[in-house]
Amino acid sequence: ETGIQNIWEKEQEHRQKLLDILRRYSFIRIVGSKEGCKYAGIVSCVFDGISSDSAGGILSERGISVRTGLDCAPLAHQFLGTYPAGTVRFSVSWFTNDQDFADLVSALDDIEAGL
Repeated sequence: ETGIQNIWEKEQEHRQKLLDILRRYSFIRIVGSKEGCKYAGIVSCVFDGISSDSAGGILSERGISVRTGLDCAPLAHQFLGTYPAGTVRFSVSWFTNDQDFADLVSALDDIEAGL
C-alpha cells in the first residue's frame, strides 16, 4: 500500500467515526451523505433549533473549528433544501485524534442540553 492510500483510509475511518457521533443526536440532520459513495473527510449537517452560525460559534468557543452558512454555494444549498441558513461543515483528517472526538461529544452534549 502507498502512503496516500493509508492516509485516505484513516480519513475514511475518522469520517465514519464523525458520522457515528453525529447520528447519536436527534437534533442533528446529516446532509448529502449517501451510502456507497466516496467522500472526502467532510460532513455537512443542520442543527434543528439553532442556526448554523450560532452552532459554529458555540463549537468555536469549545475549540472546535467548523465552517458554517452558505459558504460560496447558495445554489447547492437551494438544491439540498438548506437555503438560506446553510449548514455546519465538519472535517476530519489523518491528524484528527480521540481527544478531538471526545471534545466534540462534550460540546454536542452541552448543545443538546440547552435545546
